[in-house]
Amino acid sequence: MKIFCPCDKGFSVKHDSVINLDKNPDILKKIEDGSFLTFKCPKCSRPVRTELQTRLEWPSKNQTLLFVPEAKRIACLDFCSTKNKKKAKDAFSVEKDETPVIGFGELVERIAVIKDDLDPHAIEVLKFIILDSGKEIKGKKIKIFYHAKKDEKFEFFVHGLKADELAIMNVPSALYDSILKDIKKKKKDEVFKAVFLGNYLSYQNIFTEGQV
Repeated sequence: MKIFCPCDKGFSVKHDSVINLDKNPDILKKIEDGSFLTFKCPKCSRPVRTELQTRLEWPSKNQTLLFVPEAKRIACLDFCSTKNKKKAKDAFSVEKDETPVIGFGELVERIAVIKDDLDPHAIEVLKFIILDSGKEIKGKKIKIFYHAKKDEKFEFFVHGLKADELAIMNVPSALYDSILKDIKKKKKDEVFKAVFLGNYLSYQNIFTEGQV
């Protein structure tokens, strides 16, 4: 695999397209500190971060993620939304046991959610409810990411409320517990299903940036 540095130097890098996170715990640390898929330029020594599609297997958590480069977002969503998977596979494909996460932001967040033993489905529903009920966010391009569990609250990072500023939002864990309880009871709620687009799980499937 060849990548390019901003200094115009092209160089080859070794990349494992399938990684077992239980056997490679150092990869988890790299995802968390932002150094995953970062390579040193042999010419100028600059760290160069790139996005390479990677299957991340996490047997101890019963999870298999497919890290999808942001450049392949549309192809991934097209595949997840189509019913004719055989025809769509020619351009892009997601295996039945894979849950796609698109871009570094989604990858870091999903790893944090799973590491904290939380249910990704309930977290995505919670994020939608938070944004859907916020009066000050109407018409703004908002993105929200789970960050950490602190005592009886969940901490979320919110981008877009103010230009070039990161807002921190604390949400009572009781709201998550209530959502999870309803999911386990298989309560019929459109939101519970709408956060899924095929294998792709995200509040963005129903919450469009800048929606009024």
